[in-house]
Amino acid sequence: MMTDSEKWQIKDCLYDLIEKLQGATELVEMDDLALAGVVLMDVAGQIQRVKLKLSTNQEEN
Repeated sequence: MMTDSEKWQIKDCLYDLIEKLQGATELVEMDDLALAGVVLMDVAGQIQRVKLKLSTNQEEN
């Protein structure tokens, strides 16, 4: 079972991902595709870390 602290960490991470995706969208609108791609690669890595944390926690239960 996840602690409240772990839940807050994941929620904060997910909100951060939302902000980064919004930023990437703005970069695409400004035709800065290279930087948008970098942001999206960072988002993909962060999603993998959250996914791993959730699956690890699920296996413990």
